[in-house]
Amino acid sequence: MKTLILYQTKFGSAKQYAEWLQEDLGKGDLVAMKDIDTGKLQDYDRIVVCSSIYVGEVGGMKFLVDNWDQLKEKDVYLLVVGMSPSDSEESKASYLLIPEHVRNGLKGYYKIYGKIDFKKIGFVYKLMLRFKGIRESKDKMDREALRPLVAQLGEIRL
Repeated sequence: MKTLILYQTKFGSAKQYAEWLQEDLGKGDLVAMKDIDTGKLQDYDRIVVCSSIYVGEVGGMKFLVDNWDQLKEKDVYLLVVGMSPSDSEESKASYLLIPEHVRNGLKGYYKIYGKIDFKKIGFVYKLMLRFKGIRESKDKMDREALRPLVAQLGEIRL
């Protein structure tokens, strides 16, 4: 299967996970979502979208919705990076914001921890995070969190 790993990132977490995923799979083309030529999507059998959550919504959602006609016949996996636990109400709400036809068409959905660097974020983001009780930089990234996705893709390399 020819694999495309797309990522959308503001602060680097989703990109780092996408790079680790490519290494763990030992193959796959890695492309920033903003740089993808959507005409090339037809060349892939499997697409993994890595994106962070921004203000409660999956950042790569517009891409998925806009290109779903091309993607729906492919094996599409969504890896979402954020600071809330996967079983939190906030994470569940973000998942439900994914349009139902996209949610139902995904072969896999994963929510894992990312990081926040207060030195790299703007004033508005800092205010939003402080409102949520986050007042300092945090790094909860864990490469091991990719193991279930890599295992599902059926090509784990140890």
